Amino acid sequence: MECEDFEAMSDLLLEDVLSEALRHRMEKHALLCARCAHNLHTLQQVRAMLQEYVATAEMPPSFRERTQARLQQTFAPSLHYSHSENGSQYLLPFAEPEQETQ
Repeated sequence: MECEDFEAMSDLLLEDVLSEALRHRMEKHALLCARCAHNLHTLQQVRAMLQEYVATAEMPPSFRERTQARLQQTFAPSLHYSHSENGSQYLLPFAEPEQETQ
């Protein structure tokens, strides 16, 4: 995993919305990359402070549907549809599991 990919998905890791395989790849990268581990820890601290001091905003019920439709329209060429044990999800090319080489 590249550091740029790790940084792009760090919020998703902290929100616990990644597939198990991708979460393991990110955890492995954090063990091997001190810079990414430090940045992840800093992000965890910032998020904890924000959660403590900033009230959660209530979103209108249609917000998720509109946002999801817009994202799918924008990123449709890059998305790969996949079925998993947790339901269906879309995978971005950089988020697919790496092939182990021996």
